[in-house]
Amino acid sequence: MKRRTFLTSGVGVTAAAAALASPAIAQGRIEWNLPTAFPKNAPGVGSNVQNFAAKVAAMSDGRLSFKVFGAGELVPPFAVEDAVQQGNAPAGHGPTYYAAGKNPALHWFTAVPFGMTSGEQVAWLKFGGGQEIWNDIYAERNLVPFYSGNSGTQSGAGSRARSTAWMT
Repeated sequence: MKRRTFLTSGVGVTAAAAALASPAIAQGRIEWNLPTAFPKNAPGVGSNVQNFAAKVAAMSDGRLSFKVFGAGELVPPFAVEDAVQQGNAPAGHGPTYYAAGKNPALHWFTAVPFGMTSGEQVAWLKFGGGQEIWNDIYAERNLVPFYSGNSGTQSGAGSRARSTAWMT
């Protein structure tokens, strides 16, 4: 068979299509960009998002994976939540108090001076109605919050302690 005839025949088109790499979605795999408000390798707040991404990939046998972007690599640190809300990223990771200007109640889902201990915050979210309040606040912006850790109570003078949330 001549090369030009082969390329225009059904067999040639099928062979050419098979030779090209299929998009991940066609192979049953999804990769989501996941910007974070923290440096990618920062202890705790940077590494926990990478650990989460690795666990999701393992649990889904690679069918769902996240490409983690550190602060400023995809969007600025204070714009992660807005990027998710606007559909520019399917998920994000950052402290809710970065968006407290949109709703001051968001401080209570991170850490406030003289606020709840990490155990108290988890108990409030799971058993005290906190998650439902959080869901309602974010539903107004078409986001879903997920608790993903806590680094403890803020001191009276303020500190860098923070807890983080996933948003999709």
